[in-house]
Amino acid sequence: MSATQAFGVNDGDQVVGTYTVGAGSSAMTHGFVWAPGFGFETVNDPNGTDSTTLNGINDRGTLVGFYVDTNGNTDGLLAKIVIP
Repeated sequence: MSATQAFGVNDGDQVVGTYTVGAGSSAMTHGFVWAPGFGFETVNDPNGTDSTTLNGINDRGTLVGFYVDTNGNTDGLLAKIVIP
């Protein structure tokens, strides 16, 4: 990983953010969730080409963020993660 950034945390200490692998034009950004007792999980929007960013997580595990699609547009995302 060349960079990791945390952008959101909820009352259950679940953390979301991004990490980047590579550099320059080959860099790829992935979203992640980390939680105590669960660990680290990569979260990529299936419509994203090389960039998913997670900005927030609420106390119900709903994720918000954005991704870049194949046309180069930035699109919002809303997802649910189940952490045991």
